[in-house]
Amino acid sequence: PRAFLNSIIVGVSTAALSLVLGGMAGYAFSRFNFRGSKALSSFMLSSQMLPLTVVMIPMYYMQNNLGLVDTKTGLMLAHLIITMPLVTWMTKGYFEGIPKEIEEALAFRHLSK
Repeated sequence: PRAFLNSIIVGVSTAALSLVLGGMAGYAFSRFNFRGSKALSSFMLSSQMLPLTVVMIPMYYMQNNLGLVDTKTGLMLAHLIITMPLVTWMTKGYFEGIPKEIEEALAFRHLSK
């Protein structure tokens, strides 16, 4: 029962954090033009092509130096590093599908009150 509860805690926390952080990043990539956005987008997409073992070995050394090995926080961080590029890329596509006019209309309505 304790292992199941730990899995639920880590899974729900990772999903919530990746949706919030990835959603904000996806919105920024879809709506704002900033220096380096194309390069950062390409880096995020290409990072999904790396095998997980290439990412996990350096991550273990970093977590070991920070004292996060065998902790829920360390496991959440490992899952976030793996899921964030995918969530960001998917939410970027979602926000690009929403017309900017709808967003502007909502902002104008809020300001006129």
